[in-house]
Amino acid sequence: MNIDLYQSEYRAAPGGPIYHISAGGVVYKKFGNEYKFLLLGRRNKAGTIVYHLPKGTLHVGETLEHCAVREIAEEAGVVVLLKSYIGGRHAVFDYEDVQYDKIIHYFIASYVQEAGEMDDEHDFRQWFTYDEAVTKLQAHVKSEDVFVTRCKEYLSTL
Repeated sequence: MNIDLYQSEYRAAPGGPIYHISAGGVVYKKFGNEYKFLLLGRRNKAGTIVYHLPKGTLHVGETLEHCAVREIAEEAGVVVLLKSYIGGRHAVFDYEDVQYDKIIHYFIASYVQEAGEMDDEHDFRQWFTYDEAVTKLQAHVKSEDVFVTRCKEYLSTL
């Protein structure tokens, strides 16, 4: 089998919808007696800060787990240990006159250490309490707050 038939990432050719498979996660860390969650922020064209969870596109031959760990390290600049799969979501959206059809898989990711600089896709990263993280993520159409809630439920069983 010739795996050179694909690009380095699973993306459909331009001219129609672009299909993506992505993975990332909810990064958590314990500060004293409280868990906090790592969010990435960037300013949109209107100057409003939009918050996201770290995630990115699956490469050919890569597992979802490896993609999640790699993307978290690249985007957030932290090393993590995956603890559990917490589901996925499907999104169809237009960006710069191109339609995207994307499936994103999320994992619970325990903070281990700094990995270096974060990439230039986001302006900053910040740790938030559960309530703060959910509020910031609810303000965005991606509805990633549900995955922070699933992570909190998982952590309550520890």
